[in-house]
Amino acid sequence: MTNELLSVFEEQESILIKNFKQHPIFCKINQLSQSDFLKILIQRRGLSFAITPVYELAIDIILDQEVISTIKEILHEEYPRDTNNNPLPSHRELLMRDIMALGASRDYILDQPLSQETIDSIFSVFKLLTNERHNQIGTIALVRFWGEVLVAEEYSCFWKRMQNTLSENKENGKPQSQFYWYHMKHDQKKQSLDKQNPLDSGSHSERLAEHLKDLIKSEEDMRYCLRIEEESQKMKLRFYDQFLGMLEINSSN
Repeated sequence: MTNELLSVFEEQESILIKNFKQHPIFCKINQLSQSDFLKILIQRRGLSFAITPVYELAIDIILDQEVISTIKEILHEEYPRDTNNNPLPSHRELLMRDIMALGASRDYILDQPLSQETIDSIFSVFKLLTNERHNQIGTIALVRFWGEVLVAEEYSCFWKRMQNTLSENKENGKPQSQFYWYHMKHDQKKQSLDKQNPLDSGSHSERLAEHLKDLIKSEEDMRYCLRIEEESQKMKLRFYDQFLGMLEINSSN
């Protein structure tokens, strides 16, 4: 991608991220009751279940072996192992632990059914991925933006509320976040795509961005990826729209 195209792409992507973070649930996260906040996290846990099959489907769609290797590496991190190759707690297990540390019991979490809105959100990403299966860059754009960039933004907004209870390193006697803090930092977009310096290879978003930069060859490619990112943003905004009634209830109390 030329520097000019990169600059346009970066500008438009930044607008999508900014608008995403302006959702009322994120802006008023500290106004929610603890019970409502936990309900949001439990529904959001449902979206996390979709990460593995979405990435597996992307592997089936993508033809570039270097891109496949990157996605496989990210996918394998969901199920880490120690230096002796013994399995460590999966990211889903760590997610459960964080929500419990925030005050929800295991039974309460497991008893909460996924809402229809959450189910629709899960299926919508598969639908978009399947509809765009013939376009390699579209698949990479979706995986990066839906599965990495926006996830880090979601969790950074959650952290404004969570940091009262959890810590990044057991400071002040608080339980250490084993899921949200890690993903907030490890998935985030750390650098503009139009920078000349190599992107941070430690970030999932940046590793996928390197492939995206290599594959986008024209303005048409760029506009296509931006459309996929906009669709990804809208899917997640619709997911959070289901909780807007919580703000109305709290404002009337």
